[in-house]
Amino acid sequence: MNPSFVDEEALQDLAIRFANNKDKDYLKKSAKDKMSALWAKIAENQSPGKWPNTAGIFLEGMEDTFKAVGDVMPVNFALQNRTKFIHAVGATGKVRFVSNGNHPYTGIFKGADQGIVRFSSAAEPGED
Repeated sequence: MNPSFVDEEALQDLAIRFANNKDKDYLKKSAKDKMSALWAKIAENQSPGKWPNTAGIFLEGMEDTFKAVGDVMPVNFALQNRTKFIHAVGATGKVRFVSNGNHPYTGIFKGADQGIVRFSSAAEPGED
């Protein structure tokens, strides 16, 4: 599978739409339908993302991220966006996860035919 390089802003309108419940049935959709919608948005723009100024992380709370239910990063409703300051640029790919079943984990770790994996660096790599 070809990885795509995702600019976090490319997924922003999708996150806003779901966060604002414009697609009220999103969480009720099958994994296959969610995968289709998310992958279509990811594949739409394969240009490299931009590295944000990570100092902004000190101005934004993380509580919404930890409490969020769903597949997209929570949105600041006042600003209608949210900057991802760490791991902002990454490569994604479709995966199928086959579990050996010898663990207490749930979700995709139980095994899944659809999934998206994302690899990223916490900060912009240097020349060396």
